[in-house]
Amino acid sequence: MMPPLELDLLDAEAPGAIVPAGLDVGPDAPLHERLRFGSPMHGELLDVLKKRRDYSKDAMESRHEQWNETRENMRLFVDLERGAKLGDFTRDPQYDEMPFKRSIAVPLQYAIMHVILTQIMSIFASREPMFPLKGRGPEDYFSAQIMEALLYYDQMNNKSFSWLYSHIQDALTYGCGVSFDSWERDQGMITEYQPLQIPGIPPQMTMQVASMLGIPPVVPIEKWGVRREYSHVAPISPFNYYPDPNVPLHDVQSGISAGHMFTIGYPHLKSKEMPRGPYFNLEFLPTHSRRDRIHEDKTETQMELQHGYRDPGDRGAFELEHMQWLIIPSEFPTPHNPIGTSTNPEKWWFTWAEDVVIVRAHKAPVEHRKFTYAVSETDSDFHETFSPGLIENLDGIQRAFNTHFNGYIESLQRFLNHQFVYHPRFIEQADLEYGGPGEHIRMTDEAVELLLTGQASSIEQFFHQVPVTDVIGPSFSNVAQFLHSWAQQATAANAPMSGMPTQTRRTATEIGTIVAKASDRISILTRLIDTISIQPLVMRLIANRQQFTEMEDYVRITGDLARRIGFEQIVYSKDNITGQFDYIPTSGIVPEDPARQAMVWANLIGMGSQNPMLMQPGPDGRMLDFRELFNEAARRSGIRNIDQFYFTVQPQEQIQQGAQAGNMVPM
Repeated sequence: MMPPLELDLLDAEAPGAIVPAGLDVGPDAPLHERLRFGSPMHGELLDVLKKRRDYSKDAMESRHEQWNETRENMRLFVDLERGAKLGDFTRDPQYDEMPFKRSIAVPLQYAIMHVILTQIMSIFASREPMFPLKGRGPEDYFSAQIMEALLYYDQMNNKSFSWLYSHIQDALTYGCGVSFDSWERDQGMITEYQPLQIPGIPPQMTMQVASMLGIPPVVPIEKWGVRREYSHVAPISPFNYYPDPNVPLHDVQSGISAGHMFTIGYPHLKSKEMPRGPYFNLEFLPTHSRRDRIHEDKTETQMELQHGYRDPGDRGAFELEHMQWLIIPSEFPTPHNPIGTSTNPEKWWFTWAEDVVIVRAHKAPVEHRKFTYAVSETDSDFHETFSPGLIENLDGIQRAFNTHFNGYIESLQRFLNHQFVYHPRFIEQADLEYGGPGEHIRMTDEAVELLLTGQASSIEQFFHQVPVTDVIGPSFSNVAQFLHSWAQQATAANAPMSGMPTQTRRTATEIGTIVAKASDRISILTRLIDTISIQPLVMRLIANRQQFTEMEDYVRITGDLARRIGFEQIVYSKDNITGQFDYIPTSGIVPEDPARQAMVWANLIGMGSQNPMLMQPGPDGRMLDFRELFNEAARRSGIRNIDQFYFTVQPQEQIQQGAQAGNMVPM
């Protein structure tokens, strides 16, 4: 994030300064009018919001140094100027962390992170839909299926796999994966088609006349409207997150505030200006964003190289900071100038732009009354605000590996460089100093003469290579295996899980046991992430859908509901998604190999077909549906479109009638 820029927008000489007018409004005026830029309430509220933001930032910045170092390791970057890190995490400037200039970063943390991330994502992605639901009561059964399909549709449009991937990646790397959920209405120009109207022609004859004239029977009409509405989830960088420092990061709902910084273009802000959206005071935004004003002393060519071509009318992207805060409106920001009259604690949403203009302020519109942030930690400590990430904990092993490996390479290069004993009287010195691979080393005429006259018996009398021994190679292998072994023990990312062969030959049973034990640890981690962040997030998405859905549209459904109504599409509305639903938590079990699953299910079907008891209804009146059993076996084997292989067979009587009428031909 860029540092705050001190800029007084009331200064007529400041870039983009607009002097507000009409600041004298009564206490009964709408809040957005009382918060007009330049008013006393605007200044008081902005000051309180920035202090709360700074309080959170100060706490988070204590983690930024370690996060930056972990990010450098993940990007395989080596800082050659950084001082050596000591055991207490301080640095000694007298010694370099990496004393070898030609160095590389061993991708240890990078490889382990992606092994664990792949395992966790395979657990979530093996479920379709990714967030399954069930009705809490019998009356909620089918509405839960519609809601499940609707959330699946939302997440497909929202690229749920990508934001969940980023969320878990941040949790593993930094110990803080943050996602922000919201209800979005995509507004813009939409095209509607209205029937053509021809003066003097009745509406029922308009289509025939239009066909005769060769003109379209409908007329496109463009207007501003809602193109779609959906639940939106976006990953937030941990560096831009403002938590309550008094509670653990993952326990968002126990705090009194949560917020984040984000960047948005001016046209997007304008599209959600009052009354179409929550934003106001947009006319007081600077003519250019802060990141542009900081570089305003640079030439136009330099600006184009850094930020690309910028049209004079392009106001760029603005930095906005959003804060959700549990407050008492009758006392906030000050008792003598409050924003509301309620004496009860309420969650309010505030947003300000460029650190100078409040553009949003209102009571939280969501009925679930929760902070709309999901935070995951991989080693949650319920007694501390911050917990290190799983990959962050490998920092010491990573630095030791880097130093040892680069030291070995440095020594190996010295070992490979030839060292000779010679005298320039007998050997051409230039050939040794400027030679290369396949080089030729010439003797002087005097040396040749000594050989020819027999005074010297061999070339070795004029030239000798100093014998050297690699004493580092064996020890490097042992240390490297030791460090890698400890990294595997700390993270459960062993060689079989990463697709690498083991150091020693093992039986299939032994490898299976190793993978199973490591999978148990990763399944616990997956269940933890699912419990503390995914499950509450999904429940908020359900509440948003039930509260804000206004449009009616089709959604694809499967399973019992599709069989009951006879087709796979159903119109959803606010009425048929009401009810009480529960999120089905993940089991945390890594999905098995599809080939092995296919064998298990085939055996299960064979055993069931040979058991007469399963072919008859049980005491509860239910019997096994072998078609559904086969369909599930196909889906478990990786076949997602098994339904398309079914076709409808017409009754024999209908076929005979069609043949007699000449509409069908027997085959």
